[in-house]
Amino acid sequence: MNTTEEIKLDIIKYIEETSKHIFEHKVLYRDQVNVSYFNVKLSDDKENIFVLYRNKITVININKEITYYGQNAKNVIKHKLFLVTTYCTEPMHAIKHTKQNIEEIDQIFQKYLDDLVKKIETEKNDSIRRAKEAEERAKLAAEQRYKQEYELYLSLKAKFDPEFDATRY
Repeated sequence: MNTTEEIKLDIIKYIEETSKHIFEHKVLYRDQVNVSYFNVKLSDDKENIFVLYRNKITVININKEITYYGQNAKNVIKHKLFLVTTYCTEPMHAIKHTKQNIEEIDQIFQKYLDDLVKKIETEKNDSIRRAKEAEERAKLAAEQRYKQEYELYLSLKAKFDPEFDATRY
């Protein structure tokens, strides 16, 4: 029985070996053969697997897979990576690294990371803006409550104190 750390190290080793290869996948779609690249990269913190397929990137969390599948997590990840559920004209196979392939893949990954950074910045700015708006609304509500309470105080004071002149306030 392997521990969680041993399973994780085994998965990381497998992904590092797999990431050395670029795979080509030919798919028949509307009577046309589309060729797409398939590549796998491990995140810097070794917690996530980035999968490039059809110019899209999906993320697989290693710890989540281990939690769900335990000892079988490596096989499940292999199936998720290589058992493609589309109609294939040819099986997926490794191709030679060319400068063009590597540049295309790196551009896609870089675009994904740039979009991710933009999304995080946008969410951060939105949350800051929402916090400021909420603070302003709370300040206005407090001012309105204070004004209402003060007007109530003046009206009660004028009602019960005959010498009180509310026009001075």
